[in-house]
Amino acid sequence: MKPIKSTACIGVYGGEIIRKNRKGACALNHTYHLIIKFIYVTFLLYLTMGLIYDIDYKSILFVSIVLALAGYLGDFFLLPKMGNVFTTLSDALLSFLIVWFIGTYFFDMDIGTKNFKINQVPLFQISLTVGIVYAVIEWFYHRWFFKFLGKKEVF
Repeated sequence: MKPIKSTACIGVYGGEIIRKNRKGACALNHTYHLIIKFIYVTFLLYLTMGLIYDIDYKSILFVSIVLALAGYLGDFFLLPKMGNVFTTLSDALLSFLIVWFIGTYFFDMDIGTKNFKINQVPLFQISLTVGIVYAVIEWFYHRWFFKFLGKKEVF
């Protein structure tokens, strides 16, 4: 499959974050991809876990680092081979499990089925909320990512 040639990535400077590859399509630097993912994951977790469930910022920052790295690896390995649907579903499950397991050790002491200590919400509900919202955001991020690279989206 021949990539779509685009001039959208020409003219971005600052250490050549975005550049043309040998085939003429836009290529994304891994650091740039990881920074974008970390920023929107932190923002998403702050909105869901910080504002709604009143969890401290240190825990949110730690969960966002782990979730951004795990999501990056999923995007890097699963997205080109399995497509957007499977990768989004695996991102939802992965984010649910990460928030649940890290939450059990950092801001809750049970497995998350009893009420959360601060505002009487089960950790399971917090993890489920984050997983669903993260999956919706990832769906659109994957679509943008395919469009940015000039490749046809794989479902």
